[in-house]
Amino acid sequence: MGLPSLLTNVLHRLFLVVFQGQAKQFEGIPGPQPIFPIGTLQDFINTNTAQVLGSYGEQFGGLSVMWTFGQPSLVLNDPKLIQKVLLTDEQQTDLAPNRSTSYPVSEKDFFKDLPRKALCPMLTTTSTFITAKADSEWEFLSKNHLLHANYRREWLELQIAPLKEFVESRCDEWILVHKSQEFPVYDAVQKLTFDGFALATLGRTLEKSYYQHFRTMCDSGTQRMNLSSLNNRLIREEPASAKYQQASREWYDLFRNLVGEANQDPPTNSLLALVTERGGTDFNSEQLSKVFAEAYPGGAISVPSGITNTLYLLERHPQVLSALLEELQTFWQGELTLDRLERCTKLDRALRESLRLLPPVAFFLRNVDRDRSITLAGHEIPPNTQIYMTSWHIQRRSPYWGENSETFQPERWDDRKVAEHQDYEGDYFFPFGRGDRKCIGHEFAIYFMKVALATLLPKFQFQFVLEASHTPDFIPQEFYFAVSIPSTLKAVSQPRH
Repeated sequence: MGLPSLLTNVLHRLFLVVFQGQAKQFEGIPGPQPIFPIGTLQDFINTNTAQVLGSYGEQFGGLSVMWTFGQPSLVLNDPKLIQKVLLTDEQQTDLAPNRSTSYPVSEKDFFKDLPRKALCPMLTTTSTFITAKADSEWEFLSKNHLLHANYRREWLELQIAPLKEFVESRCDEWILVHKSQEFPVYDAVQKLTFDGFALATLGRTLEKSYYQHFRTMCDSGTQRMNLSSLNNRLIREEPASAKYQQASREWYDLFRNLVGEANQDPPTNSLLALVTERGGTDFNSEQLSKVFAEAYPGGAISVPSGITNTLYLLERHPQVLSALLEELQTFWQGELTLDRLERCTKLDRALRESLRLLPPVAFFLRNVDRDRSITLAGHEIPPNTQIYMTSWHIQRRSPYWGENSETFQPERWDDRKVAEHQDYEGDYFFPFGRGDRKCIGHEFAIYFMKVALATLLPKFQFQFVLEASHTPDFIPQEFYFAVSIPSTLKAVSQPRH
């Protein structure tokens, strides 16, 4: 229940008096009405952050301002403005000189701040995600990352058959364990993803205790993200919890040991085996161990979200599912090559449509350069201003998607739309970000989601437990470790005949 309008007006006027200096800097930019002392935080209570940010696009247009107490943040729901933040000068399609500055605005004028301190204990300085700017340090990390190695496609092709066998065995376990009882789908798919990542990268699955360590670290990261969204100064440099400290220590020790052991006995066909035998990186052993360790918080939260959402949407649209199952039957009967997997058109378009409607990473964060202001959409924006860029509004509501843009219709991905969003990136569709700093693991994430879906769908049928908030095209999402996940979704499972 909202505040009475009279009280709201009084608190709004009080806010403008107390924070008049900050408010004056953002005059002329529309946005929700802030009230003293919390600003616009009331909009986010019990509501998914991405949906709130997207709603600002509907109400106020492509550029708006919101307030966390007295701290202003910009919200971008315009693809051209997002271009200016995420793309270099050369990558922008309509770059024009800025009248109030001697240089055009591009990604060099922004840096990462909010998620870095919150997530840094779980993601170390070896992670390209943690690097503040795309500088020389970032270039070294990106160039030497194993997911950029020249043998990565060979590695992915080698994993199709063992991953299929693994996922099928996990389906059999689900059927035996749950026996027509309801179970949380996201949790089951996350554990499957965690183990599948380990199989593909390390050549083996990990003991259950390490999955618990992973969850402990991600729980801590989520708490820190929630606190840092209020004020970065509220969080410590590293979590003090003894449980977290033990989990983190044992987690990173595990990967140091695995990398060390691989030098003596490389695990067959895995990414660890390939890098041990072929090199292709200037990373030392410590850096390599962190790359393997950070694949999990980097992807084993968002990837299972994408898989779970897609399973739900397909089961709620049986005609689409039926056509896809025919395609998958043909795929599994032929040679298991990466090229053939990538030519599964119905699978690709179903996944694209799922990531369009329910993107696991539904907003991105940057700050304006600390040392100078920039001009954006005709407004001078002060240094260090926080910026939220949301794909939620653009991917669901933009006229680009035509009528019924909030319904699951993989057929909307005609050849033109696929061409305009090659590699899952473009003005109106960017589930992994945009530009040089797009998620470094996006290729592996897309691949893993496709292999998992191509195996699960013919093997396993989900009868989802529906609630009032569920529609054929939407399920509620919870914010966890900077990702939107369908945490409450449950289902009963059975073999698909």
